[in-house]
Amino acid sequence: MDRLSNYAGEADLEIVNQVDIFGLFKTYIDKILHEQSGNIEAKKLLELLVAFLRFSLKCYPMNTQNVNDILDSALELIKKSANSSNLDSESLRNIVKLLSFPLETLSLAILTMDNYPKLMQHL
Repeated sequence: MDRLSNYAGEADLEIVNQVDIFGLFKTYIDKILHEQSGNIEAKKLLELLVAFLRFSLKCYPMNTQNVNDILDSALELIKKSANSSNLDSESLRNIVKLLSFPLETLSLAILTMDNYPKLMQHL
C-alpha cells in the first residue's frame, strides 16, 4: 500500500479518475478488518489503515469523505479489538498518524469530519 501511495504521489494517475480505486480498497480492507480483527493484532490492522489513508490522501487529496470513512473503520476496529485504555504504544502511534496525516493535507477541512474528534478520544 505504501508503494502505491508513493507511486501515486509521483505520477498523474489517470486510472484514479476512471476506476473507483478507493471503493475497491475500502471494500476489501473492511472485509479484512471484520474477518481478522480477532486473529491479527490491532496495531497491524491500524498500520494497514494508515497506509490506506496515505494512499487516499495522495490520490484524492481534498476528499474529506474518504478520510472520514477510513477513520470510521479505525473506530470500528478499536471498538472490536479493545477499548482505548488497553491499546499498546504502537497502536496509539498509528492513531496519531491517522489524525495527523489528514491535518497536514486537509488543514481546517478536518473540522467537517464526524469521525475525527471521535478518534481523538482514544488517545
